[in-house]
Amino acid sequence: MFFDRESTVVITKFNNLSESVLTTYCKKFGTVLRCLIKTSTQSRNKDPYALIKFAEASSVSSILNHRNHTINGVHVVMRTYHQDTNNSSSTQTPPSLMSLTQQNQSLSSNNNNNNNNNDPKPTNYDQLVQENHALKYEIGNLQKSLLEAQTYSKTAYDTFQVLREKFGN
Repeated sequence: MFFDRESTVVITKFNNLSESVLTTYCKKFGTVLRCLIKTSTQSRNKDPYALIKFAEASSVSSILNHRNHTINGVHVVMRTYHQDTNNSSSTQTPPSLMSLTQQNQSLSSNNNNNNNNNDPKPTNYDQLVQENHALKYEIGNLQKSLLEAQTYSKTAYDTFQVLREKFGN
């Protein structure tokens, strides 16, 4: 699952708020499919930003129409997500977040506009490595969430057992 302009917003100036806090807030505006916090490689101060992918594009409109966003006392900035790779803003799509299919479609449409040459495109191994790295990062986050859920579940079950023993069946 990758980010696209229609269903993604960018959050900046969120200080140390976690992905889960940002996701919980954004769920007020629609179903959140993914949240990813990145550090800008474009700006001098390396400020972090979050990409929030919604299930529906209408959620993006809804959250952007709401002017003031304060999460846990922090006034955050929401803006549209720009996928233009020629743009040097911190909201461009890093290659690691674009699927190779999206990249190839983009290259294909550019080549069809520039010439009618149907030469096959060589595989860009750097992009494959970057996408692999992004997927490994996502797997790590999912494993961490699973471990937290398992720990919570075990704690809840242990509490249930103690209460059952204390108050009987």
